[in-house]
Amino acid sequence: KFNTVFLWGFGVLICSLIFTPLFFSPEALLETNLPLAFCRPWDCGGFGLGENGMNLLLHTLSAAQVAIELSVLVCLASLLIGIPLGLSASLYPKLLEPPITLATNLFLGFPSILVAIALSAFLGQGFITVWFILSLTGWAPFCRLVRATATQTQTQEFVQAAFSIGCSVRRISLKHILP
Repeated sequence: KFNTVFLWGFGVLICSLIFTPLFFSPEALLETNLPLAFCRPWDCGGFGLGENGMNLLLHTLSAAQVAIELSVLVCLASLLIGIPLGLSASLYPKLLEPPITLATNLFLGFPSILVAIALSAFLGQGFITVWFILSLTGWAPFCRLVRATATQTQTQEFVQAAFSIGCSVRRISLKHILP
């Protein structure tokens, strides 16, 4: 059973992230209220106001919204890179498995934070740069998992039967191994 407090809290978080842009304009993030800058949090805006009188709740919700958007995009990009590489490494073990496994081991063995720091110094700042760097360093676990699972699935009888009746590698990989 799920904890109902967790579910309610998660639901409130998701609803607030979805509906915050509907109720508050981007200009509301820049509004300042200096006379109320040092008031109690429950008197002015949920989390209170910062040193310069900006609403901290709006800034927190805005940052959480960007973080969730970024994490979804990074997961999608990592999956779109890792799944085809892992599947092709499993289907063509003599041709593609050695270079793909080498690249996967390099990306898993080298600290991602060092790659992120080096690439961000080279590419600069921004949402697209962070997305690119996290996607570039995040595909390797998906690739390794898909390769191991596909290699194990190839030994199953239904896949061997599909090979024996002459199905193409593409059909077998998409219809039998990938799901």
